[in-house]
Amino acid sequence: MMKSVVCMLFFGACVMAPVRASVGPTSELLATLSSSTLEVSSSESVKVEAVVRNRGRTVKVINLFAMRIPQLALEVLDSSGKVIPPVPSPVPPRDMRKYDRVLRPGESLRLAYQLRGMFRTGLPEGSYAVRMRGISSNELRFRVRR
Repeated sequence: MMKSVVCMLFFGACVMAPVRASVGPTSELLATLSSSTLEVSSSESVKVEAVVRNRGRTVKVINLFAMRIPQLALEVLDSSGKVIPPVPSPVPPRDMRKYDRVLRPGESLRLAYQLRGMFRTGLPEGSYAVRMRGISSNELRFRVRR
């Protein structure tokens, strides 16, 4: 059973890989993002739902601590496709294994996110996209209008 955890300290933030493949590549996981808040007056109001599905033939292990924190699970891109750096994520607990969730082949997991608190200040007016970090997903576009 192959397991790897990535944790890098970068300006006081811990970035962890939210997915560990028990066997095989993590590309066998596919996330579908959706939202009912695609045009907002503040980026803090954006809500995103993700359905992560194991479309492979082997078991995958997802760490729910990392997957539930928007700064670790999501990437927000500006209109030119550049990733906007989020605020630092919380410090992970010592025993990350207690947050592991097994996804069997064909099984899925539903997660809900809000962008509230993901950035030091709200995003300025403009067009953006959000996608999953470390898992194949669609890019969900949203617009901030003041």
